[in-house]
Amino acid sequence: MAANFSFLDYGFLKIYGAIFGLLVGAYYPEVVKTYTWFLVTLFLLLMGRFLYLLFVKKATRRAAN
Repeated sequence: MAANFSFLDYGFLKIYGAIFGLLVGAYYPEVVKTYTWFLVTLFLLLMGRFLYLLFVKKATRRAAN
């Protein structure tokens, strides 16, 4: 996948996802309000995983080299 997409393509993919999320939130606010706790928990878990991969795993790889 990395060979097929550039850094710019990944940036656009993130923007597409954000726009889709904004549209869903605008048209279905009652659903978003109902599942706010779930969405916040999912966000925190995914952000924790991202930070782990960014700082801990990357630092471990650098130390091994």
